[in-house]
Amino acid sequence: MPPISPPAVSTLSREDGIPKYQIDLSLPPEERYLLLAKDFSTRMQEVVPLFDEVLETLVSSAILRRLLHFLARIFLWRLYSSEETRELKGIARAANIDLYYLVALNVALDGLLGCTSGGVVVKPSWGKEREERMMHFRTLDWGMDRLRGLVVVLEFVRSADDPDVVVARSVTYAGFLGVLTGVRENLSISLNFRGSHACSTISLRFHQLLVLLGLQPPTATRLRTALLCPKPVLSLLTLATNLSSTKTSPCYIILCDSIETVIIQKDLTHGTKRCSNQFVACTNHDQYDERGADDDVKSNLYPKANLAGMEIVLEESEERYSCIRDKWTRYAQKKAGKQKTEWLAVGEKTLKNWVQEYPIMNECTNFACLLDPKMGQIRWLERGWVVSDSDGDDGS
Repeated sequence: MPPISPPAVSTLSREDGIPKYQIDLSLPPEERYLLLAKDFSTRMQEVVPLFDEVLETLVSSAILRRLLHFLARIFLWRLYSSEETRELKGIARAANIDLYYLVALNVALDGLLGCTSGGVVVKPSWGKEREERMMHFRTLDWGMDRLRGLVVVLEFVRSADDPDVVVARSVTYAGFLGVLTGVRENLSISLNFRGSHACSTISLRFHQLLVLLGLQPPTATRLRTALLCPKPVLSLLTLATNLSSTKTSPCYIILCDSIETVIIQKDLTHGTKRCSNQFVACTNHDQYDERGADDDVKSNLYPKANLAGMEIVLEESEERYSCIRDKWTRYAQKKAGKQKTEWLAVGEKTLKNWVQEYPIMNECTNFACLLDPKMGQIRWLERGWVVSDSDGDDGS
């Protein structure tokens, strides 16, 4: 594979910070996102044309696209969760956006994201808790720049219990209600798109149709349930086992509890797990544990592409995975001459530098972050690159 080069001109966008909103789960669902929806109404309306852009890539006929718009208005009126449907209706009214656009965003977004996620043992550079522990690194990529302006941080509280206690945090898009990236004490979660599947294509498309119509929950809704559950967090293995057997579209689910990180390679009705207490990573193509699968479900031997044109996506995924894996390998080799019992903790600044390097962070990255499940915190968060059309040097 030829050497990877970053874009000719790219800079990190620091023109504004990523806004933070408090979401009170004790309020009626229709009222929880009102402030966010009003603040982001203009930006959300600017993103509406993305619906047409996606349709144009899938459907060449203008007449058929108009028909699909008509059908969307009729059938895309709800999500599987009645709670999320009520939340979404409140957002649609406050932002003055047709509900079906927001439904489409919520049921389609988690299946079209390119991402890099994983866990690595880190030596924290600040905070009260300085002991070495696993942290969860994450980039989220999407090839449509307008979504970058919708990135927000949500802090969930339950004012009826204690308004000062943040029960969970999420990095997401304004108008999106599921969990793509989230953290609470003793659990961090991220969701990666999977570019292939082993199940029947007909079964997969039928499941996706049920999700689109609100008759099955999207994967991000299932992860929201795990993140916002008022009960104590399940053990990592129990949660991973439960999610592995849950019906979802093919994806990768990354879980971390600060002691261990588990990556679930999900197919429609089953999943395989690989885990580590030092380093493990995942992008958008299948990885096989060198020790063999630890499930009773066999690995994908003949995966099929989810969508046409996946070859480029999978090639870029392999490049990102190789980059982050090689950084860890070189780091571990440097430590190899020391005592074997020494914990291979990476400096927090070093990990940030790894994540910021091309192609892990690239022209499609909407944000990059570092999650600390030990404390339930977002340790670091940064917007992605903005690629300039003018000539110049790489400013990253």
